[in-house]
Amino acid sequence: MAIATFPQDWQQEAQENSVVNEPAAFSPAWYPLQSRAIGLVQGQYFPSASDLIEGVLVLDDGTIAPTNFLASSIRYLKKNLFLLESPQLWIVYPSTSKEPPYLHLTIRGVKTPEKETNIEAIRSKKDYFSVRGLITHTDEPSGQFVIRIFRNAREVVPEEALSQSYFLIRVKGILPKDTFGQFGDLGVKREGDKLVLEDFQFVQRLLQPKKQKSAKKRSRRKGKSTTNGSSTSSKS
Repeated sequence: MAIATFPQDWQQEAQENSVVNEPAAFSPAWYPLQSRAIGLVQGQYFPSASDLIEGVLVLDDGTIAPTNFLASSIRYLKKNLFLLESPQLWIVYPSTSKEPPYLHLTIRGVKTPEKETNIEAIRSKKDYFSVRGLITHTDEPSGQFVIRIFRNAREVVPEEALSQSYFLIRVKGILPKDTFGQFGDLGVKREGDKLVLEDFQFVQRLLQPKKQKSAKKRSRRKGKSTTNGSSTSSKS
């Protein structure tokens, strides 16, 4: 079972910014080109028989998602094992797969009602994800697109966008044409084990669209190919 993993700097970021019980579901983006994928889900965590850090989340609609804990969060869990006894509101990092199970989650923290003054406002964000990254592929027939989430940089440097480490997230939804290379700030909703686009805005174009071959050039190539084929046929 594939489990999503995240780099050390994300773990350090989680520690530095109060892994547990932040005042909002998750903080706003710190930089215009901050790349991330983070959201809030409700469900019960069941660790594997051999390791507390890896297991599954059974979400409130019955969806089962392979899940693991950040190393920086597991200490809190060990001190508060009562969190395993019932469903909780979890702050999570999502990743997706081409094959089932499609949705994978990494737990960053938890929201507990007794420590929250705005728990209802936070609950209203359940199953909502903030996804920010580079749009690299759109597939209109399937109604999906792919967004590249950079791992190691808190703020993406446009000149280094192609060389930075990343992972991909697949989202259901239709974007306007000519979106390749745009850095997008997306609002995404979980529906079962899929992530579905709710709203978006483009922040900055990082890569230029690939140039399409003109119809005239394609026609010339096609004609040349046909001529070559006829010539070969007459010789035989």
